[in-house]
Amino acid sequence: VANRNVRKIVLSSVFMQAYPNFIIFSSSRTIYPIYVENTLKLGIVLVKTNRGGIGMTAEITKNPTGYTATFDRYFEHSTDKVWQLLTDNHKIHRWFSGLQMEEEGESGHLTLEMGHGKKKELPITDYKQGEVLAYELGEDHVHFELSPDGQGTRVKMVETLPDITSETPKDVAGWHVALDIMEAILDGHGIERSSEWERWYPEYKRLFESMGADFA
Repeated sequence: VANRNVRKIVLSSVFMQAYPNFIIFSSSRTIYPIYVENTLKLGIVLVKTNRGGIGMTAEITKNPTGYTATFDRYFEHSTDKVWQLLTDNHKIHRWFSGLQMEEEGESGHLTLEMGHGKKKELPITDYKQGEVLAYELGEDHVHFELSPDGQGTRVKMVETLPDITSETPKDVAGWHVALDIMEAILDGHGIERSSEWERWYPEYKRLFESMGADFA
């Protein structure tokens, strides 16, 4: 989609079932509302990969209790290697400094350094070895789900947001970059965190503003 006169795109669920790999391209500065059976879903940049699926997505959905930010990624690495990034502290610290797995398991928890020697406990709310890890993150909630896909792993990450504040686009952009860093670690190359965040933060700010958020 390159026509700047486009105001919305309407797709039926039947179409989506028939063409699950249908990709909507937008420019890096244009956000197109996407309607699937009257349900508004806003996307930034959807990139087609050599596997014919969606390589990088950012979707914000409003629901009765708040909002969800959903990322759907494909990593060309085993589920076990991706799981280690989420649970092995040596690997966690490479993509999220200050986050620490204290006790893995259904009744476990992580901690987040808050500065001045203080740590915040993040209870695990859902856990399935090698597949699901979810935990509280302040007022937000983070849910990772891994599933094998060919020789790689499909990674679905959902952040539940009770409300949108001026910090929301910053945080969501941070998760976007964190996922990029995870993939870079697995691929064995580096990524410049600050420049990537500066690239994506304005895009997410525009995305939330398109949903009526006012950050003035």
